[in-house]
Amino acid sequence: MDTRWVPAAGPPPVWVDFNRGGGDLVYLDLPKTLGQLNRLGIDLREGVLLNVWDQDATEGFERDDLLATGVVERDPGRQKWVLRITWSAHESDLGR
Repeated sequence: MDTRWVPAAGPPPVWVDFNRGGGDLVYLDLPKTLGQLNRLGIDLREGVLLNVWDQDATEGFERDDLLATGVVERDPGRQKWVLRITWSAHESDLGR
């Protein structure tokens, strides 16, 4: 991830797999994600603001990571923590 992206609010970005979820939801249960949350001292609970990222590339194979901010919720059907995305972009969208 390009570390020049500094979120306006919330903790440092945590890696997630944007392919796990659907619509505006991303699951937060992968070991890499949970490990980063643990190292940052972030406890998952309803209403926590998180900044997240996932590696991505353009059609020309130039790195262009996905960035998002959202609010933690409990998925009632699966009893897992999810992030409801409230804002998202590619790094290139930030004008860098």
